[in-house]
Parts: sequence; structure tokens; C-alpha cells
Amino acid sequence: MRNRRGASKGRCDIGIGISLAALAAIAALAALVPARADEEPSNLRRLVLAAHWQGEELQYSRDDPAAAIVAYNRALELDPDHMISLLGRAEALRKLQRHEAALPDLDRALALGADWTGHLMRARSREVMGDIVGAIADYRSVLAEYPGHGAARQRLAALDALP
Repeated sequence: MRNRRGASKGRCDIGIGISLAALAAIAALAALVPARADEEPSNLRRLVLAAHWQGEELQYSRDDPAAAIVAYNRALELDPDHMISLLGRAEALRKLQRHEAALPDLDRALALGADWTGHLMRARSREVMGDIVGAIADYRSVLAEYPGHGAARQRLAALDALP
């Protein structure tokens, strides 16, 4: 049975003709093959992306952030500067209430050029951890880049109103 976009029901198609389940299988196989320093860049990129998409599948489709962290770790072993895997792992850590552990990934992703989403995740973690000054700074960064973000505006107003 197909949905209105033409994908089979029960299957998430990421728009390149391959399902997330297939990418997860590729990533699982890639995890069995150790990365080599002389790996061809295009093959290495494929392995990184497969591991990243496995993390996305585990985190969002299966709601298993602990398993997702393992997949993101694999992607980051292959490419320590893979920004979207840093953000993915940080989000999985945040879901597990490991906010302090998420901060280095968020800091690195932002240093690599992550957009307002990195600031938003870091603001939320900082707020939970009690770093109100840092949270305010990050919420302001979100609004500088995305002025219409209502949740960031609301949290910033609430934090600014604190004594």
C-alpha cells in the first residue's frame, strides 16, 4: 500500500530511493568493518552517513536514544566533525537527561557552523542544568537567526523575568 508521496506504508523514504531500514542494515554492516586511514573519501562518507541514518532511525522511529548514541558514536569515530551526528548524539543524550554530556557535542557542532537548532538544544540543556545566563544567551542566538521562534521567545521572556 502506498501513501500520497508514493512510499510504501510503514516505510520512511528519505527521498533518495532507499529506506531508513535499508540504511540501518548498511550501517550495521559498516560497523563490522573497521575504518582505515586510507579509506577512499567517498566510501568513508557513505559509511558515516549510513551510521548517522541508523542513529536517526533508532532515535526517532524506534524511540531508542541509547541505541542511537551507539550509531552516532560510530559515525563520529569515522568523522569526528560530522556536525549532524554531533547534533543527533546531543539530542539523544538530552532525551536521556544527560544534559552535561550533550554540551561538548553542541559546542562542537556550533563551532562547525550549526544553525539555530544547536543553540536551541544547548539553551534547553543549560536551562535544565541551572545555567540561566548561558540559556538566555543561546535563546537570544536562536531569535537572532530565527526571529519567529515562539518557544524560544517564550522561554527567554520567562528567564528574563527571573529575579
